[in-house]
Amino acid sequence: MKSFNYLYTPMKGVYRPGLSSIDRLKKTVVGQEEIIAELLKALEESAGHHSPDHTLFVGPPGIGKTHLLKLLIDEISNSRFLMSQYWLIMFPVDNYKITSLALLLLEIAKYLAEITKDDYWVTVLTDCSQADDSAVQERVIRALKEYEKTSGRRFLVTFENFDAFFVNPKKYKDAVDMFSDFLSGCEPVTFIGTAQTPLNRNTSFKCLPFCRFNIHLLPELNLMQTQQLVVNHLEYDRQTEILQESEDLTTKIQALHQFTGGNPRLILLLYKLLTDENSQNIKSLFEELLDEVTPLYRERIRFLSMKERALLATLASLRSENNTQASIARELRISGQQCNTIINRLLQDGYLAVADHTQNKRSKVYFIREGFFDLWLAIGQLRQPKQFLPFIGEFLEKWCADETSRERKRQQLWHALQISEVDDIVSDVENAETLLNYLANIGPEEERWQNQLELCFHFAVTGKRKIALQNVTAIKENLPENPVYQWVLTNIQQILKDPTKNDHHQLMIDLFDFWKYKRLGTFDKVVSQAIEISSHLEKISYHSLNTAFLLDALKLLKNDLHCLPLYARIAGSQEKEGQLDKAIASWKKVLEITDATSDLKSKGTTLNNISQVYQDQGDYAAALEYLEEGLDILQRINDFDGQSTTLNNIATVYFAQGYYEKALEYFEQTLSIVKHTADYPLKAITLNNISFIYKVRGEFTNAIDALEQSLLIMRRTGNRNGEAKTLINISQIYGELGDLERCSEFFQPGVQILQETGEYDSACSALLQSGKMFWSHDKTELALSHWWLLKRLAQDNSLPEYLEKLEELTESLGIDELRSSTAIG
Repeated sequence: MKSFNYLYTPMKGVYRPGLSSIDRLKKTVVGQEEIIAELLKALEESAGHHSPDHTLFVGPPGIGKTHLLKLLIDEISNSRFLMSQYWLIMFPVDNYKITSLALLLLEIAKYLAEITKDDYWVTVLTDCSQADDSAVQERVIRALKEYEKTSGRRFLVTFENFDAFFVNPKKYKDAVDMFSDFLSGCEPVTFIGTAQTPLNRNTSFKCLPFCRFNIHLLPELNLMQTQQLVVNHLEYDRQTEILQESEDLTTKIQALHQFTGGNPRLILLLYKLLTDENSQNIKSLFEELLDEVTPLYRERIRFLSMKERALLATLASLRSENNTQASIARELRISGQQCNTIINRLLQDGYLAVADHTQNKRSKVYFIREGFFDLWLAIGQLRQPKQFLPFIGEFLEKWCADETSRERKRQQLWHALQISEVDDIVSDVENAETLLNYLANIGPEEERWQNQLELCFHFAVTGKRKIALQNVTAIKENLPENPVYQWVLTNIQQILKDPTKNDHHQLMIDLFDFWKYKRLGTFDKVVSQAIEISSHLEKISYHSLNTAFLLDALKLLKNDLHCLPLYARIAGSQEKEGQLDKAIASWKKVLEITDATSDLKSKGTTLNNISQVYQDQGDYAAALEYLEEGLDILQRINDFDGQSTTLNNIATVYFAQGYYEKALEYFEQTLSIVKHTADYPLKAITLNNISFIYKVRGEFTNAIDALEQSLLIMRRTGNRNGEAKTLINISQIYGELGDLERCSEFFQPGVQILQETGEYDSACSALLQSGKMFWSHDKTELALSHWWLLKRLAQDNSLPEYLEKLEELTESLGIDELRSSTAIG
C-alpha cells in the first residue's frame, strides 16, 4: 500500500486549548498566572488534611476556562510534591455520558484502576458491576476513603462543564442533593472544574450543588490584557513583520478589543485578521469569521430569554448610533418599564453598553458592546445572505479605524489590482475594486472625497464607462466647492466624453499620490510632491488652481520649514494673477518664517521678492525700503550672489523712476560684484540694463558694446531666449541709427529663435515694433512682411491682443483697409 506524507501546518490563532500545545498555552497565557499560583499554594497547604476545597471556574464560552484548567493540570503533573500527595483524575472536556453520581464514581474507579495498576480497584469495579446506583455510590465512596488511608494520597478530580452535568437542578433535585452531600461528605476528594454561564449572570451558582464550590468568575480581558495576548501569539508565531508595525498594530488591537469585548476565544478567532490580512481578500476572511463565530454566538444567545434576544436583534438591525430606551421600546412594541428591565439585565450581563446621547446630554443611548457580535446579529436578520456585503464596510470602518491603517490597506489593494489587471484575473480585479469602493466611503469627509475621485478616475481610464458615470453622478451631488476637487472631476468627465483627450493624466496621478502622502503623514514627501505638482500647474499657467492646491497642502503642515517653499510658490502665482496685495501677504508669511528660523539668507531673498511686488504696484519708496534692508542682511552674511541681485533690483527701481544716473551707479556696483561670482546670467541681464541707460543718454556705441558683451554670455550659457532678446535690442539701436542693414542682420535671427523656443508673445511684440520702425524709414515692403508674420503667429497661437494692436497701428499710420488686408493678409 502506497503511503503519503502530508506536511501538517498548525492553524495560527485557533483558540482550542484542548488541541493547542502546552507550550503555546504557557507562552501565551494572560491574566491567569495569579489564579494558578494561588490554587497551587492552596493544594500544597491542604495536602494530607481532610479539608476539601472544591473550586469552580465560571464564565461565558471562550473566556479561558479550559486554558486555565489545562495549565493548572500541567503544573500539578510537573510538581513532585503534589503528585506525591494526590491522585490526579482527569475527565475529558465533553462528559456527555456521565448523567448521575453513580456514573461519575464508576468513571473515577475505572481511571484509578488504570493509573494505579492496583487490583484493589479491579475488585471495586467487579463489586459494582451488578449493583444498583445506591450500592455503587456506597461502595466507591468507601473505597476512596480506604485507599486514601492506605496510600496516603488524596484524590484531585478535574471536571469540565459542571453546569451541563446538572442542567436542570430543580427537575433533578434528588440527584443534586445526593451530589452535594458527596461533595461535603467525602473528604479525600477535591474537585476543580469549570462551568459555563452567560457573561456575568451567576445567580444559578448560589444554589446546590454549586454553592459547595469556591466560585472564580473569569472576567473578560481589559484592553491592556488583549494587547498582551495578541502580542504573545504573534511572538509565538514569529510574526516579526506585524510586530514591527507598532502604531498600526496598536490600532488593530484596539479594534479587536472592540469587536470581541475582551473574550479570549473571539480575540484569537479574529487574530486571523492580523496574520492573514495580507494573504487573502477581506471578503473571504469576513465570511470565514462569520462561520467560525456562529457556534459561539448561538451558544451565547441560547442563555437569553425571548425578549432579550428580540431586543438585541432589534438593536442590531436598526444600525443607528442614537438608540434610546424610548426608540427601542417603540420598535419592540413594549412598555418603557419592560424595556428598562430588559436593558438593565443585558447591561448587567455585559451584552449592552451605554453612552451619552450625542445631541441630548440628558438622554442615554444603548448599543451592543461587541462590534462583531453586533454585525453577526444584523446579518442574521437579512433575508438574502448576499445582502451582507454592505456590512463589510462597517467592519472595515472599525478594523481600519485610523487613517494610516486605511491607507496601508488601500495601497495593498491598489498594488493587488495592478497585478490582477496585468494577469487579466477578472475576479481579483473586481474584488480589489469592491474593497477599494468600501474604503472610499470610510473616514473623514476629505479622505472620502479624495478616494472616491481616485477610484472614479481609475474606472474612467480603464474603460469602465458605466461604473465611472454612476460614480460621477453620485459624487457631483455633494462634492464640496473645492477648486482642486472640482478640477479633478471636470477632467474625469472630459475623459468620459473623449478618452483620447487626457492632457492631465500624469498630473492627476501625481495629485492622488500627494493625497496619499498627506494621509500617511509623510511630510517630506508631501512637500516635495506639492512642489512638483505646483511646478506643473505654473508651467500650464493654472495659477489660480495652483494657489488653491497649495493652500490645501498647507493645512496639514506644522513645520515652518515645510511651509516656507509653499508660501513662496503661492506668492508667485498670486503675482502672475495680478493679486498683488495677496502676494505681499504671502511673502510676509515667508518673512515671518525666516525670522522665526533665523534664516538670514532666505530673509534677504524674501525682502527682494517683496520689493518686486511693490515695484509692480508703483510703490517705489516701499520697494527701495525692502531692498535696502535685504542688501544690509546679505552684506552681513557675505552673500555675493544675493548682493548682486539686490543691487540690480535697486538699479531697476531707479531706472523705472527715470533716475538713470542713480540706476547706472547701482548697475555698475552689480557688475563689480558679479565679477567675483559665477552668476553669468545676472551679468548678462545687467549689461542689457546698462545698455538702455546708454541708449537713453545717446551713447549708442557704449550701448551696443554692453549688448554684445551680454550676447556673448547668453550664447556661452545656452540662454536662447536671452540671446534672442539681446539680438533684437541690438537691432533696435541700429534701427535708431538708421543702419537698416545691420538692423535686419540682428533682428532676423532673434525672431527666428523666439519662434523656435515658443516665445510667440515676445516675437509678436518685436515684429510689431520692427514693422513700425521700417515703415518710418519708408521700407514699406519690409514693414508689411514683418506685420504679415506677426498676424500669422498671432492667429496660429491664439494671441488676439496683437491682432488688435496691429489694427490700431495700421489705422494710426493711415494704411487703408484694402492695402492692409491685401499686403498683411
